[in-house]
Amino acid sequence: SSGINAEYGDCDEEMEREEVFAHQEQTCPNRQVVCGTCRHSILVSEFHNHSKTCPQAIVSCEFCKQDMKRSQLAGHEKSCLQALVKCRHCAREMRRNDLLDHESSCTKNNASKIVCEECGVTVGRKKLANHLANKCQQRMVDCLECGQAVVLVEMKIHSKEQCENRLTECVFCKKKVVFNDREAHWDDFCDQTPVWCDDCLKLIPRSDVWQHKFECPGYNNKPSPPQLNLDDMVMCRHRRCDYKVRRDSLEEHEKKCVYRPIKCSPCGQLIPRFYMGFHEEYCDGSDDDFDFTIDALADDYQGPQCPEYSD
Repeated sequence: SSGINAEYGDCDEEMEREEVFAHQEQTCPNRQVVCGTCRHSILVSEFHNHSKTCPQAIVSCEFCKQDMKRSQLAGHEKSCLQALVKCRHCAREMRRNDLLDHESSCTKNNASKIVCEECGVTVGRKKLANHLANKCQQRMVDCLECGQAVVLVEMKIHSKEQCENRLTECVFCKKKVVFNDREAHWDDFCDQTPVWCDDCLKLIPRSDVWQHKFECPGYNNKPSPPQLNLDDMVMCRHRRCDYKVRRDSLEEHEKKCVYRPIKCSPCGQLIPRFYMGFHEEYCDGSDDDFDFTIDALADDYQGPQCPEYSD
């Protein structure tokens, strides 16, 4: 038998052709899996290490035991009142909650004015506590939308570009939606989300489907269809997806299909759903990422399998 490379062409194990699919799905060391927490696609061999560093995983602060996302932990520990810190004057270790009172009375603190270690501003020793709590531009504050601890001077950028709960414009209907809720909005609420016409295989806004039937040449020129059997197995209509489902489950599958095209707002390209997270991270607003647009995928491209990636 001839060797057939598994999913992305990186596995050289030889097998019978009928064994390829099961190998790609279950045993190929170079198959891709999706992290259930952050939804990024990664090699199965790297999954164990990823689980230890996933930025969306829930972890606990070792000092106050508060639960939060791993991406929020570093910022939280800089301001956690239960974290252990040292007095700058006597090097005594204590909880941050007790540091300000201690430093104001520390026997080795002889200066009438001191420099804020966070922002570099010189303030009166007795005013340091108030400065750190209310005026320091480098103090940590919680984002009111997502709860993440952010340096005050960086809050404007965080609120506009990084906050998971920030409002963003839907690329299809232009309504404001929460950034983290975009896919649910596209799947269930947006009437401008592109959907495939069964008859002419063109993408049209969901709100135009009914009107399109009267204009679609494929719909108007085909003979009357026979009675449809909802138990029939039919092929997903998204390009490059070869997954078959029961007819009555087709619509639900196509909402979750990893090949469902999503329009990138900055560059305007239609990107497969499984690649959208990576594309958004590196997209510079140009249309140079042709390799992974829906139209650019080669006919023989072997991407992720839907059953494994659409849960």
